[in-house]
Amino acid sequence: LLFEIALHVAHALGQAGDRLHDLPRVQVHHVRRHADPVGQTAVHGDVIADGQELGISNVETPFGNMTWTYDFAQSRLWGHLHVDKSVAGQIALVGDVNTVVDGSGWYFLGGMNMSMTSPHFSGEAAIMFGSYPMTEDIKDTFKDHSWVYQNKHQLPSAFPSSVSGFFFEGSVEMPIPIFPDFDFNFGLVSAKLTKTIGADVRFGTDFGKVNTYSAGVDVFAKIEAGVGGTIGVACATVDAKILADLKFEGDYQSNGAWYLEGEQSITFTGTTKVGFGGCDANCESIDIGPLSTPCGTDTEGASKSIGILCHYGSDGKYLHVYFK
Repeated sequence: LLFEIALHVAHALGQAGDRLHDLPRVQVHHVRRHADPVGQTAVHGDVIADGQELGISNVETPFGNMTWTYDFAQSRLWGHLHVDKSVAGQIALVGDVNTVVDGSGWYFLGGMNMSMTSPHFSGEAAIMFGSYPMTEDIKDTFKDHSWVYQNKHQLPSAFPSSVSGFFFEGSVEMPIPIFPDFDFNFGLVSAKLTKTIGADVRFGTDFGKVNTYSAGVDVFAKIEAGVGGTIGVACATVDAKILADLKFEGDYQSNGAWYLEGEQSITFTGTTKVGFGGCDANCESIDIGPLSTPCGTDTEGASKSIGILCHYGSDGKYLHVYFK
């Protein structure tokens, strides 16, 4: 789907270029003009122009209207598309797509969240391709949509140091249909239980003096449970999570270097929270009309993992058993 959006973004870029080329003949809707403090005039509508930027808005795509802006100060063309769309009346898509072209190169970057109610599942994905130095904005987009980062607190090992090809990561998660999940808060007592299974896939190509082709997959199961209670002026909650993960990944380089790696791990995480003041059973403030009661909290947590890692490649082979 993100590849399809990329094709439509490229088409939208062509449309924007045509409209800028025909600027004197563009029909501008909802035009409003005003003078800024130094006497310059700004025009806002389908064509946007001021002293620093020139842009085209409402460029139509099947996923929403796109905006293209040229920043004269930075000599940068920037395109943005916000997606909030229902596919086939069942799958909800929400995300953003950005394209940048400037003196440092160019890139396409997209991040998307997906959900479906029947059958119930949720997913997220991110993609980038182009030729551009790595930026914090690019990293942040992947962190927001990376299952690996959200559960292992680091981006995938194959995540490149620059945009010099393409990289994709996507995951899908769904409930385990053994018995139903629950999440309730009766004011004085709260409890929750969720059970999910899923998979995360990533692959990419990094072009350079040595080309690198990488791929990886995680198959996982997760159980989360928690209880909480309050006596009005004090509260406490306890949460626990068990994550079982089976990972396979590897890469091949054009100089002949390669590796394959498999890892099985189980991670146990526990968190306790205590609070004082006007707190509910989740140790959160209680809303009373437009006001909220003060609730001061203190949180402690710990995480332990046990696993086995097998590595085989041109750099040798080894097996590690770890507890951390």
